[in-house]
Amino acid sequence: MLLEDLVGVEAYVIGRDIILDSKMYPQRRNFRFCHELAHIILGHSSAGRLDSVQSGKIFLEQEKEADKLAVELMIPPEGFKLMARHSDLREVKQHYPHASWEVVARRWCEVHNAVLTIYDNGKMTRRVAPDGLVFPRIPTAPEKELFRTILSEQRETELATNELIINGYYIKEDSEVLRVILTTRILTFDAF
Repeated sequence: MLLEDLVGVEAYVIGRDIILDSKMYPQRRNFRFCHELAHIILGHSSAGRLDSVQSGKIFLEQEKEADKLAVELMIPPEGFKLMARHSDLREVKQHYPHASWEVVARRWCEVHNAVLTIYDNGKMTRRVAPDGLVFPRIPTAPEKELFRTILSEQRETELATNELIINGYYIKEDSEVLRVILTTRILTFDAF
């Protein structure tokens, strides 16, 4: 692993050397290292991956595979599942300081079969769920309400309805990004 001041990219691989942008915050650098290592482990080649539409699809599939393996490398599922079943997201994050909030939250949502919504600086940047979970692509009214509450009060809180349990976390670790994370467990699909 080599650290350099990169422009326009966060990381790249030459042979088996992983070059990372030295300006990334530590948890992001850890993930990018594991992501690039995953490409090496999985035998992905960057040569010619974007030569056609088909190659573009292969590229996206390889990126998803590398992301998935990177998370596995950072947070092995065995010990994590037991802890996540009995702890909230903040407690779990404290046990994995090397991983970003997003990586820990994605893993937590897998255990709880929950939807993850991330807002950065007031704008929704991600809304994902574990494979097979059907969920609305746009946040529900209770999720929007909880987001506004967290943003204005700058604290963690929970909102429960007959259909949903939504936990919200206010995160201010980076001087440039104010992040709100919502985890939504679906109790009944009548919510949609």
